Amino acid sequence: MKRIIDKYNIKLDSLRTIFYQFISNYRIFKKFSNKYKIDLWLMEGKEKNSKTPITILCSAIDQERSYLATLVFKETYSESYIGRYWLWDINKNADKIEKEYSMMLLDIKKSRRKFLKTDNCFYIPGWVRGVIDLPLSQSIMNKQSLKSDLRKIRKNSLTFEVTQDIKKFDDFYYNMYVPYITNSHANSAYIRSYEYRKKQFEGNELLLIKKDEKYIAGAMIIYLDGSPVLSTLGIRDGNMEYLDSGAMGALYYFSLEYTKEKSFLKISAGMSRGFLKDGVLQYKKKWGHRIIDIFSETFVLKIVSDTPATRAFLENNPFIFDDQGLPYGAVFLNSKENISQELIKQINKDYFYTGLSKLFIYLPSEMEMPNPNVIPLELSGRISFRTLDFFE
Repeated sequence: MKRIIDKYNIKLDSLRTIFYQFISNYRIFKKFSNKYKIDLWLMEGKEKNSKTPITILCSAIDQERSYLATLVFKETYSESYIGRYWLWDINKNADKIEKEYSMMLLDIKKSRRKFLKTDNCFYIPGWVRGVIDLPLSQSIMNKQSLKSDLRKIRKNSLTFEVTQDIKKFDDFYYNMYVPYITNSHANSAYIRSYEYRKKQFEGNELLLIKKDEKYIAGAMIIYLDGSPVLSTLGIRDGNMEYLDSGAMGALYYFSLEYTKEKSFLKISAGMSRGFLKDGVLQYKKKWGHRIIDIFSETFVLKIVSDTPATRAFLENNPFIFDDQGLPYGAVFLNSKENISQELIKQINKDYFYTGLSKLFIYLPSEMEMPNPNVIPLELSGRISFRTLDFFE
């Protein structure tokens, strides 16, 4: 290096400039690469409902990949790393993969999906956010599932306490939050660090549920821009017996009552997955939860081939999808389904969610398309039929 410097009379300041420019350009390229390149895996196993083989091309990492695997596969599955690719080259490189796959599930931010040059996709939000209006309407209070929760609260004499005591927060974090999230979500669990949750707790509140003078459950009530958010739920030791005793219903009911008494008109119920059968999302629904926002993280779903496994996956995993910034619902029926007004009403009851622009019922082809009049008049504004173009 010294010889080169001496031979070409390179000044030290010029060398530093060249070196720093090189480092700067490398960092810019690295940042660009991290933004527009994704890792791909092939995941293989038996689809959980049809019990037939399925192979998917997946770009999700860590907890997200584990979560998707629970939706797709019956039990065990295998995965192999394919490589790292530019978004705009995914289709070209995917065609070179020797193993046939029937479905793509790519985890991509909304702002970057325009670089993914592929058609016939659904953009499923990784997370949706919603609120519960206060006070609860009479129609919500009359729901049998909610009445069941309230009976459990009364039967087990559950009460609540609101505190800002850091020692009680420590007990909540280590003995309620962590074990409950771990037991409920296994490898797909997102567990925030103690330091992160402790900082969130500063200036906010912890609502604890008591049974026989023992704290059995808790949740944080965080105030963001002056509005309450029900966050970070936990059940002591992740014990299902406490859930059976009504602990979860008590967390929701007492949090809603407490914030209502403080004259709030709504409470955010935090984040939920974008799949309409998701247990958390379904549970919130009975409390009058309505969707107000879809997150920028997106699962791009593309069906590559029509197989019993891909059809079974669609039929058993209705979801929310993003179309030009608006949330829609997608429910899939097979060609053997007897489409009646009773079925449409049941689909509406199970899967239409307040906040959705519309719920689409997808059929394999035009041949299965029923008479539009099968949709009850009162539901005609919220439900429509569509066909799966990629099956035709």
